Amino acid sequence: MALIAPDRYFNWSPSSGVSEYDFEIINTATGLVLRSGIVYTSALIYTYAQAVADSAIIASITVRIRAKDLASGEVGTWFDSIIATPFPETAVAADATLTAHTGNSSNPHSVTLEQLGAGNAATKNTGTTAGTVAEGDHTHAASAPAAHSHTLADISNAGTMAGENTGATGSFTTADGKTVTVSNGVITGIV
Repeated sequence: MALIAPDRYFNWSPSSGVSEYDFEIINTATGLVLRSGIVYTSALIYTYAQAVADSAIIASITVRIRAKDLASGEVGTWFDSIIATPFPETAVAADATLTAHTGNSSNPHSVTLEQLGAGNAATKNTGTTAGTVAEGDHTHAASAPAAHSHTLADISNAGTMAGENTGATGSFTTADGKTVTVSNGVITGIV
């Protein structure tokens, strides 16, 4: 498992007439300077990658800043700021672990229909109960009522399919003259 942490951003109020700032990043426990340099704005970014390279994934670091005015040659005094736990690391899954998790289709987070906005969709009769073809709210032409049920008694020539899940293949005609085609118990067409 890999470890990552956010980069650290340091900023301060700019000083009038200052053209650059010296900085040092120090191991607070040992006093060892881990990184130093110059910035030309009142901000410093210390990246996680730099911290790893500097062996600065430690309990605390001290950031020291001092202002410099190149025109006058004046150099300010150091201002120190101690940062406890500068890089709180977070574990990140390895590629194989992440792929195994994202490929898991067995609902590993136990998501419910309600959380997906599907309500009680799993309890709707979609024609799988013997004696019904469809039940519940579904879309029809503007002139048809939206909520209604069809039973096999409403269908002419339903024959031996009534009351059984036979896995039948064939076709039959509804009371309104529509031809319904069924393949292995699944409706494959209505014309």
